[in-house]
Amino acid sequence: MRNVPERSPILQIVAVFGGFGLGPWLALQIGRHLAPGSELVHTLGALAFVLVFAGGTLVWAGFGFATVIGSRLFRGRRTDAAVRGSSGRTVPSGYRAYIVLGCGAGVVVGLLTGTVTELTVVAAVAAWTVVGAAYGFLLWAAAHHGYLPFQ
Repeated sequence: MRNVPERSPILQIVAVFGGFGLGPWLALQIGRHLAPGSELVHTLGALAFVLVFAGGTLVWAGFGFATVIGSRLFRGRRTDAAVRGSSGRTVPSGYRAYIVLGCGAGVVVGLLTGTVTELTVVAAVAAWTVVGAAYGFLLWAAAHHGYLPFQ
């Protein structure tokens, strides 16, 4: 768990909607360049990146709840005061799932792109994985610094 400063609700709303919309937008942009005219790649790319955001949030919540429950059961209440400090919010671990899911979505959409277009599978997987990892890293950074709310 990590202690971060309290963030403005407006910044958190912008981060949530921006993070949710940025993935499909990136997928549409890369899809237009790698597979022009392929509506299948565009649609599945956008949906895959929406699933990165939604799935990463669910995995983060699951790991976060397990971490909180584990710290209560095995360490007692003393860790809460040490982690929380005098102000700010505690961000539980598990937000690395955004990077893993971003890379996974990139590989899946890259395989599809390489299969249905004249682009080689290796080049398509590499391009989509880089974009997926970058999107996952941005979501990870937003969660790590407290811009994506956990509560």
